[in-house]
Amino acid sequence: MLKKKIMNKSVRWLTWGGGLLLLVAVSTTSQAGSGVNTVGMNVHIPHPSVVDLAADLGVQWVRMDNPWHAYANACSPDMAFPSALDTAVQHAIQRGLQVYLVLGFTPPCASTGGGDEIGFNDPPVPEQFADYVRRSVAHYRSFGVRHFGMWNEPNLSFFFEGTAEQYVDHIVLPGFAGVAIGCAEAGYNDCLVLGPDLAHRGDYDVFLSAVLNRMQAASVMFDIFTHHIYLPVATPLWERDSYANALDDRRFDATRPALIDVLNKAGLAPDRLPVLDIWITETGLRVEPATEPQGMAEQAARYMEVLNVQVARPWYTNTIFYEIIDAPHPNDGYGIASVEENSTVFLKDAYFALRDRLANDAWFAPEGPPAGLRPNTGRTCARLGKSGFIRLPDQDQFKFDGQAGELVTATLERNADGSYEGSRATLILEGHGLYFISRGPLVNDITTTLPETGRYKIHVAEQLGIAEGSPFRGDYCLSLESSQGAHATLEED
Repeated sequence: MLKKKIMNKSVRWLTWGGGLLLLVAVSTTSQAGSGVNTVGMNVHIPHPSVVDLAADLGVQWVRMDNPWHAYANACSPDMAFPSALDTAVQHAIQRGLQVYLVLGFTPPCASTGGGDEIGFNDPPVPEQFADYVRRSVAHYRSFGVRHFGMWNEPNLSFFFEGTAEQYVDHIVLPGFAGVAIGCAEAGYNDCLVLGPDLAHRGDYDVFLSAVLNRMQAASVMFDIFTHHIYLPVATPLWERDSYANALDDRRFDATRPALIDVLNKAGLAPDRLPVLDIWITETGLRVEPATEPQGMAEQAARYMEVLNVQVARPWYTNTIFYEIIDAPHPNDGYGIASVEENSTVFLKDAYFALRDRLANDAWFAPEGPPAGLRPNTGRTCARLGKSGFIRLPDQDQFKFDGQAGELVTATLERNADGSYEGSRATLILEGHGLYFISRGPLVNDITTTLPETGRYKIHVAEQLGIAEGSPFRGDYCLSLESSQGAHATLEED
């Protein structure tokens, strides 16, 4: 039996399917969060010039595709790696970028059968998938790639028509074995398995719960947890959930569970703090038409809002935006660059906004932000919850003056120097047509871009009789971070 150490997990090998299976015993006593925030771009299989666009942007990561179904001789010893992918990976490494390589999809020669006409979404033969992964990891680890993903959005039938159990049995378990063996063949033992890259749609939580339960039964868990969220960062109460709701702030009991709710139920987020770093590996906003001015401004604002959500959470350490350039044709719209009719590259507002943010925001410093960093932040502290025989929910009201287009984040947290009990309070930001509400456990936050210049209000309200969690009562602090001067005007109303 071969024994090694990968990260802080103990490793052991067992027989499986006529081969070897790597089992990783996950410790749930640690807590994710290195304090270092990184950013990346989805680039597919890019031309070197597109890699240069990402490198010049200042991101640290690129997410690339490794399309098994498009390989020549996909199931034979003569399987050939795409030369374009080899060139792209090598160029990215040379430019100082780290590569997250997504492994999939099923070629006809490895299909176990399917019920639709797509083909590449069929559950693969496990042994053949393991061999493809082994070869890919051995090949690309020698180039410098360490991070490997298991499929893309397997909870969507377009990408995978199997069940959650088939995803684990046909992809995850053989994938772990393939990564470990391929990494060893390349002379390393530092390769990481990422996943499951689910789309935050439909009954994603049911699929995810089944995946986590089956993986835990096999003593296997991803090294980094990856997820896709395309929701707006802030939404009114009467509309669908927001980006933050999807992450860790389930809006109501009747709405879709948040990602942290599912991880908490599986024992992977005790006290709602994940034991694994979480990366959002797809998020973005489509501009239609691709270079329409108002759409480009909204896309730039969305990018900045997402980054504010990230830095507020120590366990959310990487955002990989979709995508660097409009593809497969100029009218796609998700790119932050676009190819014009004369073949020149047009850079959109989001490209410039992201480049400036990464170059100047200490939250994204390579060594992590300075201790206690609170840039452009106003802060006030108070106490929530009044005593009395007949007691109505307590509420405090604050105000600030903001500018049109200003990015703000209101954050509600316990006052570490005071006394308190419970966990959940209501945070509301309203004004000029906005009405955003967050009812989650503290730390609680709302991020948005202000639509107009003028006065806005923030409410901090006590909760009584909620279905899940205990109401917060006690000393709290309210912070307002802003991209312009709103933070300096925060005061009690």
